[in-house]
Amino acid sequence: EGGIPSIGIDMWGAAVLIAYVFASASAGSYGMEMEFDLARAQKDIPSELRKSFQELQNPKPLRGRSPIAETIALPFFQKNAAVEVFSFLANLQLKSPEEKETWFE
Repeated sequence: EGGIPSIGIDMWGAAVLIAYVFASASAGSYGMEMEFDLARAQKDIPSELRKSFQELQNPKPLRGRSPIAETIALPFFQKNAAVEVFSFLANLQLKSPEEKETWFE
């Protein structure tokens, strides 16, 4: 009660995750030793994600929007080969034998 709305925390967490992934890839450093500054992380983030990254850090009234879902729906993620593989594998048990065979060809 009276604290930060949980969506604000989720948005900040998503911004931190994006910054960490791209800053660590850029620096070639991973794990607990990796340090980054959210204010300077913009330079490591692909241009397609910068607007969403900024929005995740500066929440405004959402009016029914979900900035995290909007970020995930960007072509950067949806057209990414790794995301396609993980998405397929996450639903593997639901796929028909024909779909599985087609995928693994």
